[in-house]
Amino acid sequence: MESILKSLGLTICISFVVALATTLFGINFWSAFALIFVLHFVVFGIIHYFTGIVVNYKMRIVENEQLKLLRQQSVEVNCSSCGKPTVVPILLGQDELYKCDGCGLENKVIITAETVIPTSMVETTDPDELIQSKIKKELDVPKDIK
Repeated sequence: MESILKSLGLTICISFVVALATTLFGINFWSAFALIFVLHFVVFGIIHYFTGIVVNYKMRIVENEQLKLLRQQSVEVNCSSCGKPTVVPILLGQDELYKCDGCGLENKVIITAETVIPTSMVETTDPDELIQSKIKKELDVPKDIK
């Protein structure tokens, strides 16, 4: 309540000073005071509105970044009892226990790692072409080898 009274008092003081200054130009004090008083609320209302839009936009950006980070450090698993899918945050080196929202049982997430050999895509699916290209590669022996 005190901050509202301070703000209102400041608005009245500023309106009073500006209205006094406008009397030097021959403008009626009370009409200038009323106009400045109302304009103060209109201008600061517009500023508050656009500031709220900017803050809301920045908050959404931060929320999206947090969701991206959560997606990178979480995994969707199914409950071992009821099969309900749940997104669980993953931290390496810690036991990942979670309580299922469906059945209420506690589950443990086990992380495994596998290795594979990277391969390239096959350019054709025609077996005759594959066999012919393999034979051509094997028959192309350099001539300087005897």
